[in-house]
Formats: sequence, structure tokens, C-alpha cells
Amino acid sequence: MAPPLYSVEEVLKFVRVNAAAESVVAIDAPLIITNRSGQRPCETLVGKRYGRQDASCHTSNLSLYRAAASVALAKSIEAGGNVHANHGSSLPARVIVEVYPHAGMVELFILPKIIKYKKGSVAEKRTGLDVLRGHLATLNQAEPRLNRNSTLTSLLSEDLGRLVGQGLKSYEDSLDALFCAYLGCYFWYWGWARTEVFGDVQAGYILNPKLVPGGIIESI
Repeated sequence: MAPPLYSVEEVLKFVRVNAAAESVVAIDAPLIITNRSGQRPCETLVGKRYGRQDASCHTSNLSLYRAAASVALAKSIEAGGNVHANHGSSLPARVIVEVYPHAGMVELFILPKIIKYKKGSVAEKRTGLDVLRGHLATLNQAEPRLNRNSTLTSLLSEDLGRLVGQGLKSYEDSLDALFCAYLGCYFWYWGWARTEVFGDVQAGYILNPKLVPGGIIESI
């Protein structure tokens, strides 16, 4: 895994250097915002589907985010050759997509509720992160398979007891980034056959994996 990136410029440089002829850039942030107020339609639709599992979205609009860094980032990545995934059309070689980890985890891991690893006491966050990395470890049996290497093994075996403050937040961000990357890989691998889209490229969209009966592990 690459070291954490903390600025739009660092992310753009990483994409430029590492983008292959075929690539998917998956981002957990609003990439298209056109509504002046209220929620984007895609956020409302995700809430209707996954609200019972506590996986509703935060609200994005132009009043709250007049100059969202994520929107600017998306436009710069588009200028570099990546294209938003337009449902129903064939996939371009280089794609940029918006994803939402909580909804993706609920779907892929068949969760009754989201994993609580972002809020609460330090002990509660550590417990949630331990549960999350346990689920991430099962992806080495999934299709597509998350291949294990020394870097991934080290990440998933981090001593949570020593993490506090920013260290704990950085670890959370690393697990989020890993899962977002997997969502991008899942979309690249299965395409629209196992991907659901909420919203559209005009008003904003969120892609989420769609399971076949039995769960992600059943198709090994």
C-alpha cells in the first residue's frame, strides 16, 4: 500500500503516476454536486435502501459545499482521462467512481448494521476497527480476491492497543482506503452485472456492489 496522501495535489500525482491503461479510481466523497439545497437524489436513495442498517449518507449540496475539494479533484482526474461510469453504457478503459464504504460493507459482508468504528470512545473505535479488519481479511477468499502480501498482513495485524488520537484516525483512514480500492476492483471485475448505481452522472451517483445469492465468498 502507498503511504497516506494528504492533499489534492498528492492524490492527483499518485493517479497520474500509477494509472494503467485500464484503471478505476474509487473515491469516498461527493464527486458531482448540482443541487442548491437538500440531499442529492443518490444520497436519498441510498438512505432508503440502507437506512435500516444505519448506512444513510451525509447530505451534500452547493450551500454546504460551495467549492468542494472532492468535486475539484474529480474534475482534475477527468481531465487526465478518467470518465464517470454511466450506467447502461460500456465501461471506458479508465474510470472514476463515487463509492460509500458503509453501504458497500453492509452489502458485501451481509451486515445487519454498519460496523461502528468511526465514533464513540477509543475502546469502542478499537473494537469496531478490529471487526472491520476481520471482514477485510475474508476478502482473500472472495472474487475478485484481495491478495495478501507483507504490507497487507502488517496493516491488518496492527496493534490497536497502541493507537490513540491521530494514530487511530490514520489507521481508520487506511482501512477505509483499502476497502474503497476493493470496491473499485470489484466494479472493474464484475462491471454492471454485480453493481448497482444510485442516482446518475447528471445529479450525482453512488456505486455499490450487488451480491449474488450466498454472498461474496460463494463464487470462488
